[in-house]
Amino acid sequence: MVNYICPIIFYLKTKPLMASEDFHKSYLNKEIDLAEWRSNFYKQIMHELQTEERYVNYFSQYEPASVKQFMERYANIKINWYEHGNSFAEHARKHNEHAYDESVKALILIQKKKLFNLACQWGLGEIKLPDIEVSEELFIWQFKIFDCPYLASLTQQDIEDYITFLHESDPDENRSDTNENQLYSINFEGRQSKEDWLDDDRYCPWFLWHDEHYGNLRFIQQPITRIVKEWEYRRIHQREENKGKNVDTSVQPSLPNAYFYYLKDELIAKHEDAAFREMYHAMEQWKDQNEFVEEIEMDIIELSKTKQWVPVNAHDDWRTAIARANEQHKRTMLAQELGYVFEEYLEMKETGKGFKKWYKPKKDWHILFEPEDYKKTILQGRVLSGEAADFNF
Repeated sequence: MVNYICPIIFYLKTKPLMASEDFHKSYLNKEIDLAEWRSNFYKQIMHELQTEERYVNYFSQYEPASVKQFMERYANIKINWYEHGNSFAEHARKHNEHAYDESVKALILIQKKKLFNLACQWGLGEIKLPDIEVSEELFIWQFKIFDCPYLASLTQQDIEDYITFLHESDPDENRSDTNENQLYSINFEGRQSKEDWLDDDRYCPWFLWHDEHYGNLRFIQQPITRIVKEWEYRRIHQREENKGKNVDTSVQPSLPNAYFYYLKDELIAKHEDAAFREMYHAMEQWKDQNEFVEEIEMDIIELSKTKQWVPVNAHDDWRTAIARANEQHKRTMLAQELGYVFEEYLEMKETGKGFKKWYKPKKDWHILFEPEDYKKTILQGRVLSGEAADFNF
């Protein structure tokens, strides 16, 4: 019985010939015109299919006319694979790199929470740390978090906790480190309400989940006295610096800061005319709609890339259902990737390779003050307050 080859793409379990690879390199290097490249490459592929022993033997079991048709189609498709394959491979690599990068960020976030708790314990006088006189000497370690000598190493329990957090936390919450969680910028003066902290994107949901799970809400519900004192000494120093510079040095601690995004709507509602309000609200509505459409488009694109079934739970708004499904899928993928990245962490720690590839270069560190400069201003603030120029406070 004669076999026929159906003209579909099939996988030949052979390594591409060097000749084909050379043609591909010539295309990538822009050495020849595209049309000329396609024509020459087509001839080369057809020649290989018709003369190479491995192909000849393979095709001998099929009807010759169908073999010819198959070869012609296969040669054209193979050209397309070589022409566009790199971009798709690069896309796949970037997709995998994204999951990897998110996992590294998660490990960093786990350790940052440990550093935050440590700073609170230190700031409350519950512990003493060698070589630490001011909080900035602790916070600087957030940029080399895996090398911090004061923190316990990552454990399997840490990974399991973060995976539990991914499954338990609200899919509408931004689980990421929105402001890279710069620890020095967190409000250490204490807030009683959990909602107050949720409104502050400097304190991310993972921190709150961890606080509730391990009973550490006290760190955010009371002032961290030593750090608050540091800030007060720095304010005293700054007021002295501003004297003679036409800067208002009066202290008005009861007045809140005028944050633009919190006050602009109130200002417009109370003090702008009706025509301006109508224009402003129309513009804001247009912006919100466009941002939402862009987010939904990205959700759909991301979901279309996965080969897995992704459940989409019912919701009154289909767009919200899609957004939640995509977020839940990303969390599932992150949970799976975390285990592999944790294994890499253990290997890097055991072999002494270090974690440099996971750190940002120093030029990208978001540091407000170098520790030594920070210490000088505190000491000067203490002297201005009539206190000793030391860190015994």
